[in-house]
Amino acid sequence: MMHEPNMLAGNIKAQELSKIYHQSPLFIEARKRTVYNLPECKKCTFKEFCGGGCRAIQASETGDINGTNYLECIYIRKSFRKQMWNYFQKSKKEVLI
Repeated sequence: MMHEPNMLAGNIKAQELSKIYHQSPLFIEARKRTVYNLPECKKCTFKEFCGGGCRAIQASETGDINGTNYLECIYIRKSFRKQMWNYFQKSKKEVLI
């Protein structure tokens, strides 16, 4: 993604890194991005856990940095459900002992 012209935020040889970070439209937009303003994420139960996934993966898979890679979502949801199930099964056994 770093070689994509629309992903260039600045040149550290020409400008201080802190200025690039605070003034670049690319970084300003990135800081505004949350799971509450990503269309598919805001309605997901697990949004607080995954944080919307990896933006680089979303961009490479969908062509949109705000896009949704549904395969990643399916994997994350299944993983969290399985982890939660295992946790509660373990807790249930400990209570019964």
